[in-house]
Amino acid sequence: MIYRSILLRSFSWAGPLTLCALAGTALPACNDGDGQARTTTTPSTSGTGTSTNMGPSTSGTSAGTGTPATSGGSTVGTGSPSTGSGTATAPNPADGSSMGSGTNAGGSATSPGALDLSTVPTLTDGQILYVVDTLNAGEVNQARAALPKLSNADVRDFAREMISAHTPARDAMLRIAETANVDPAASTLASALQSNSQAMVNGLLAVDEAGADQLYMDDQVSAHTEADQLIQALIDATDTPMLRDELVQMRSDVQEHLSAARALNEAPPQ
Repeated sequence: MIYRSILLRSFSWAGPLTLCALAGTALPACNDGDGQARTTTTPSTSGTGTSTNMGPSTSGTSAGTGTPATSGGSTVGTGSPSTGSGTATAPNPADGSSMGSGTNAGGSATSPGALDLSTVPTLTDGQILYVVDTLNAGEVNQARAALPKLSNADVRDFAREMISAHTPARDAMLRIAETANVDPAASTLASALQSNSQAMVNGLLAVDEAGADQLYMDDQVSAHTEADQLIQALIDATDTPMLRDELVQMRSDVQEHLSAARALNEAPPQ
């Protein structure tokens, strides 16, 4: 227990502690919402290739992502410093290597896709814990991307509330990891969730100020509707009582946020 406590606190990064360094793979939400991303390296699925992810992901610079090589070779993704730019990921060629460094200079965002919740019953508690952290990190990152462009006072207050609510929720996941001896682990669901969140961030970085309020609230209605469904599925899947209790409270909070987001989205513009 003492060792786990020291390990958890040794990876703090200019803000809330994160779960990134506790899992053995490159995890999708290795970002505290402050524009700083860790550099992580993971083995390819076979052979000797590696996959490297570098660069900030929330301050107007999009991080490139490589696709792990299936046989030999390596994949490298590098962020390109372009304000409000999206990221294009090159497909993996037959020789097992790719360079994911393309940038959408116009700032166009990839539309988020619907999450596939069919895999939730197969997730371990460590994977569930990391999915939840990814969800909370996404809410913080989206709010921070939107805030500089928001003009409606109520929408700005909502964005600030997302930061103040979801940052402690990330800390709660760390406490559960430590207390219940649950090691966070990556999953395809967490990766899909992070990709959807980054698409929203890219859109918010690219939109002009006149359209920022509407885009942010549209995104929040969509994100919280999906989060409500996701968290219920996670509640049903977890075997850890402490994690289940936290998820029940989190779902109640998400439903309140969803009601507030819908009300703001339907209110006449000021």
